[in-house]
Amino acid sequence: MIMGAVYLTYSAYFLSSDFSSISVFMKVMMTILFLGIGFVNIKSIKECLIVVNAFRRQADIDDPNNNIMGPALELKQKNLM
Repeated sequence: MIMGAVYLTYSAYFLSSDFSSISVFMKVMMTILFLGIGFVNIKSIKECLIVVNAFRRQADIDDPNNNIMGPALELKQKNLM
């Protein structure tokens, strides 16, 4: 559903380049769309970091000497930051 809205917004943006008033409105809509997508992305990254940190802490508590997932979780955390 979101991808459909993005597709329709892009289509309207490129079709409105000949009309100045609609073009300004579409530029504002595109800005709002990208800010919304950026906000959702940052929120998801924060949630994922919380989950990764919880898994790392739990793995260290359970068995610190036999932490198989430790390197993978550390890499995931570095990639998210």
